[in-house]
Amino acid sequence: MSNHNYTPYSNPEVKHLLQDLLSPATLAPRYRQLMTELGQHLATAAKASIPQHHHVHIVCTVEDADFLANGILSTLQTDFPQINLSCFWNHRQKIGVHEPVSVAPSFRRYLESTEQVDTLIVVKSIISGSCVVKTNLLDMLSQCNPEQILILAPVMHKDAQRKLEAEFGADVVHKFRFITFAIDDRRENDSTIIPGIGGNVYERLGFGDQAAKNRYTPQIVKERRALVSVG
Repeated sequence: MSNHNYTPYSNPEVKHLLQDLLSPATLAPRYRQLMTELGQHLATAAKASIPQHHHVHIVCTVEDADFLANGILSTLQTDFPQINLSCFWNHRQKIGVHEPVSVAPSFRRYLESTEQVDTLIVVKSIISGSCVVKTNLLDMLSQCNPEQILILAPVMHKDAQRKLEAEFGADVVHKFRFITFAIDDRRENDSTIIPGIGGNVYERLGFGDQAAKNRYTPQIVKERRALVSVG
């Protein structure tokens, strides 16, 4: 039995998709499709918060680009033609001995134009702490000054919002709006959230470990980079 604490953004279809993520019988191709569909639902939930004239910029991690982020982008681009994408390759690790701290430096990134960004959308398959979102958001905020920052994830840990807000000043935090379908409060010994998204997202998506997913170049990045080159 799942102990998801569903938010008002969840509807019966979303709850069914989240339950399918949890099944060990859900193999990588289906898991990828589920993430894409959840991205579409997140985009639908986010639309009401985005003024129609806004230039939108989506920020994602490499593992989410072709699936969750692609679902969001494909759903929003009809209504918001001025939409760009950036993708980060993060290496998550713990530093320190007595009180280790999680960090997630990016060692590679694909960036589209940040000349005008009104709504910045930060996408993550699950937000358990703050390190990945913080790293990528800080990078983007060094290049643009959006009116609002939407943080989209199918599932978040109950402390994730508080931890992320603690990393930024009030001038940034007041721009935050969190859109998630479920908030969970339990963790395994290895910090995996229960029920979360059914385990390690790298493995469930079929990438293997962190090193393997960081060798991957998303298809959406290849396609968009090619269009920019042609243009």
